[in-house]
Amino acid sequence: MSSSMLTTNGILDLIESEGIKSGRHVKQPTLQITNIRRVPANALTDVYWAILSDGTNSIEVVISTHLSHLVQSGQLEEYTVVKVKTYQYNVTDDNIHIVSISEVEICEDANPEEQIGKPVSILDTLHKKDSVKNDGDHYFNLDEDDEWEYAADDKEEPLTWSEGDEPSNFCDWTIEVQRIVHEQESDNALKNQGKDNNKYNNKHGGGKRGKENNSSKNEEPCTNSNVKCYHVHKAILSVGPRRSDYFATLFKQSHLSEFATNTSHIQLEPSAADSFPALLDYIYTEKMIKFSAKNATALRHLAHYFGMRPLWKQASAFIRGDFSLDTAATYLSEAIVYHDEKLENASIAILAENIEEINRRTLTKLSPSSFE
Repeated sequence: MSSSMLTTNGILDLIESEGIKSGRHVKQPTLQITNIRRVPANALTDVYWAILSDGTNSIEVVISTHLSHLVQSGQLEEYTVVKVKTYQYNVTDDNIHIVSISEVEICEDANPEEQIGKPVSILDTLHKKDSVKNDGDHYFNLDEDDEWEYAADDKEEPLTWSEGDEPSNFCDWTIEVQRIVHEQESDNALKNQGKDNNKYNNKHGGGKRGKENNSSKNEEPCTNSNVKCYHVHKAILSVGPRRSDYFATLFKQSHLSEFATNTSHIQLEPSAADSFPALLDYIYTEKMIKFSAKNATALRHLAHYFGMRPLWKQASAFIRGDFSLDTAATYLSEAIVYHDEKLENASIAILAENIEEINRRTLTKLSPSSFE
């Protein structure tokens, strides 16, 4: 596909100087979107990031929230060609380059349906130009390292995530996972707590029945039984083949409130909260996740939420191979929790077709909402 429809050095036009560029007197390069993805900003707003290309160079940009409807309606998508009319370029104190676009004109006549050229990141190119090549071979012989003493048994321990109050070595971020407690689960917990209190009172001969337990009101987040804190490393979560696109994007936005405490606060359904450690193991190690009918749907949901496509594909492949009449009830319950209509409909269909073969034990696996 010819790159003639794109502006030559258009990416360089975007980062020519810092500040807001708008109006007919500024350069308005015609560029192609080669990648676009959604990043949850908060409970109500989604932010879209895209990679713009001029066929030779490319750069990652933030799409202004007032343009989100163009993405959601499919007008802005992969390979779309646009004229960028209003944009802003800034470099943070940490030398992070941020380009945001707030006004575009979609080139309706251009519909390439494939990537134009073989663009490379303009920032990588600039860094290479800025680096100074120093040839010190004639000053030092690097093979002569007799002055350095090596310990024969000195082995580096791999970085690991940790849970609880004590972070493991070099952890620089905390993920606070709050387990979503539903009404029925909460009632069962209160009943069990009441039984434990009665046992204690009967044993020690004191206390009034029905006394409210206020011990949890002043608990720290990580001491609450419904909240678990995981201490992690930003570099491991955001880099490598098993990285999370969610965290990779989050860690580029140091202006967000999470950076005040270096903590992400995430609410998860019970099965997803239980599966979260397995997700961290997947990122940190080369081990394969042990899927089951009970955790596969939750892990697939986590993979989609945190932008981990390889894990999502693995979970989907497991569900496809494991799906049967024996597992359909479990998958139906989980599909309802995570609003997975395709899996829900498939589960209902196989159960309905074999209703006479379903035993009472299988029916007890279904949540009450399954019968609505």
